[in-house]
Amino acid sequence: MQLAIAFLSLSIVLNSASNLILKFASSSQGIARAAKVVLGLALGVCNVLVYSRSLEKIRLSIAYPALSIGSIVVITAVSALIFKDPLPVKTVAGIGFAMFGVFLISTAT
Repeated sequence: MQLAIAFLSLSIVLNSASNLILKFASSSQGIARAAKVVLGLALGVCNVLVYSRSLEKIRLSIAYPALSIGSIVVITAVSALIFKDPLPVKTVAGIGFAMFGVFLISTAT
């Protein structure tokens, strides 16, 4: 089970990195843009492979919400720091509620 949790955690990192690289690509042009898009897509493929390994031991009803909210937390934080995206209180509260929901789902019997 610990290996499955490690795979799920790595999947969150890969998913977040893929999306962030694609965001960087959107402000590039030419070969630089193409290279970033290819990198983002490659990270996305790696994410799917790693995530599928986590599903061998973790129920989908737990893994998918955890992947989603983990990615939302990472992408929102990095976007605020690097891209200077606004981070209103409602967004932080919404993420907090979503995290609590995932906690409830994962601890349900």
